[in-house]
Amino acid sequence: PEDHSEYRIGLLAADISALLRIWAAQHGRPHLVAHSVGGIIAREAALHSAADIASLTLYSSGSGPVGPAAQADARLLLEALDHVTPGQVQVLKEQLDARAGRPAPPGEIAAFLRRRWATTSPGHLRALARLALDPPDRLAQLSASLREAEVPAMALWGEHDEVWEGPAFAALADRLDAPTVVVPGAGHSAAVEAPGDMVDALDAFWRRR
Repeated sequence: PEDHSEYRIGLLAADISALLRIWAAQHGRPHLVAHSVGGIIAREAALHSAADIASLTLYSSGSGPVGPAAQADARLLLEALDHVTPGQVQVLKEQLDARAGRPAPPGEIAAFLRRRWATTSPGHLRALARLALDPPDRLAQLSASLREAEVPAMALWGEHDEVWEGPAFAALADRLDAPTVVVPGAGHSAAVEAPGDMVDALDAFWRRR
């Protein structure tokens, strides 16, 4: 859908909750791992579906809005989408990164990013940008829901993650009474930048469950 209202957090979380409910009934409760803004949506789903998950890992997803630099990027994206397509946004980003001397991703990842942006609804991107700028704060309710269902949570982020700032990750962990893992050398995408370390962290957390 093009209308960003079709991507309201309640609707997105309801989709996740429905999948969790079906999976839990057929295969047992899954471990829910969510990245970045996806973590904001997963928090909403877990709030209402804690009994359907075995654990919750919030990966590079902090408390409150994204950090100042990411806020500027989100506002720029919202403005750009009034004038160009999502695919053109990615091309412009690549050009700006090159001018700033930022390393380009490997060819297959660059191609994936171009396909992803070219096939993503502008309404979806607008909704996620607004969510990053102004996420709902229901961490107290989520903590109570997880505690009642006896579901553990973990906060994991990269050492050099700049989308949220370090204190925002620590604050989220503190409010959920969750252990933390900081992946050395990684940025916002530890699953790509340090997959072995991330797998080890998840495996150790799940084994404790």
